[in-house]
Formats: sequence, structure tokens, C-alpha cells
Amino acid sequence: MNGDSFYPPSPDRFSYQESLDRMGARSAPEGSGPGRARYLLGVLVILAGVGAFLYFLLTGIFGMKDALTQVVVPGGKVLALEQPGKHTVFFEYRSVVEGKVYSSGQGLAGLSCSVRDLAAGEWIELKIASVNSNYKIGGRAGFAVYEFKIERPGEYEFACRYPEGQEGPEAVMAIGRGFVKKLLFNIFKSIGVLMAGLFLGIGIIVQTSLKRSRSLAPPERKGPLKGKKLFFQGPDHEKTR
Repeated sequence: MNGDSFYPPSPDRFSYQESLDRMGARSAPEGSGPGRARYLLGVLVILAGVGAFLYFLLTGIFGMKDALTQVVVPGGKVLALEQPGKHTVFFEYRSVVEGKVYSSGQGLAGLSCSVRDLAAGEWIELKIASVNSNYKIGGRAGFAVYEFKIERPGEYEFACRYPEGQEGPEAVMAIGRGFVKKLLFNIFKSIGVLMAGLFLGIGIIVQTSLKRSRSLAPPERKGPLKGKKLFFQGPDHEKTR
């Protein structure tokens, strides 16, 4: 026989396809994919994002209560305003001041308010609030009723009273600058932290799953080897070259 001939395999020898399968199996290294611990890492990142969301949300929102100066009316209070610009007056229809609870419904008929610059002795124009903003924080809830603008920092007297001869319930006004914007910023910042944790954690889990699937999948089977001759030898035959 010439060198291009080969004998058919005997039953107790490997077939051509089995040989290729075995060579492919040896070429796939075991343990090449990421371990299951990376799933736990993804879960921990998600939990960290949720924890950071709750922390920033709660500390940001409840810390905002100190950004408002409360005034029990009828009555007045001297405000030490440190920043020029627009300030907003909120009517807190549900409020707590020094442990006392105030609940005034949604309005105070006849109550009028004013702002006076103590240094200059001038009255500051008090306008109806241009933006319909409201908030609910813990046991406090209010909405914007007035706004005023100051040109310089200083002491300003804020006071509210009923018309002469008219009596009305006590209520709470709260004065602040940029309160709603700061509140919304804290909320969106907290949501951003949450979304970042979710995307990162889910990304780790999905990436781990894909890599493990590729490492555990059988190797891609290639076609017959080109340029090479395979000889299979039975027990009663000799390979001829």
C-alpha cells in the first residue's frame, strides 16, 4: 500500500470524531471562568447602593428642616439673613415647634404678614409666591405663600397679625432660601447613587454569568485537519508508510 492509504478503525480503537472530541476537551482549561464569589460581589454592590440611597435621602431630607426658620404667628421674629436674594415664606399647616404641635388646616383667613429691614428701617415688599412648592418632612408639612427679596445680609423682622378686633388660631410660618431646590437636589442625588449601585451590581452579575457560561460550554468543534494524514491501526494491521 502507498502512503495515502489507511486502515479503517477497529471497534476497540477511537474513531476519527472521538479523537477530535478528546483533543478539543483537553484544549479547554478547567476553571478558566470567574468563580461564584463574583455573584456575591454583585449582590453586595447592590446592597451598598440601597444603603447609600437611604443614608443620603434621610440625612439630606431631615437635615433640611434646619434650613427653615420657624415663626409662630400671630407674632414676629427677627431673622438673621446671611445671603441676599429671594427668600420664601411657607405656611406650615402641620408643624412642631419646641415640642408643641400645630395643626391649622389649609388656610388662615385675614392673617397678613410683613418684612422690615431693621438696619435701614425700610419695609420689604412681600409678594405672593411665584412658584407653587410644598413639602412634607416628618411631622411638618407646608406650602409657599409669600416671597421677598433682600439686597444685603442683615437683620430683618418678620411678623404676621390678624386685623384689629379679629381673633384667629395660632400657626407656624417658615422662612428659607432655595429650600425646595435643595430638597430636590438631595432627592435626585440619592436616586443617582441608588441607580449607580444597581447598574454596577447587575453588570457584575451579568458579566459573571456570561463568562462562566463560556468557560463551561464545550469547545467549538473545528473541521478536519488539513495537510495532515491520520492513520488508524487495527489490532491485526500494521500502518503502511
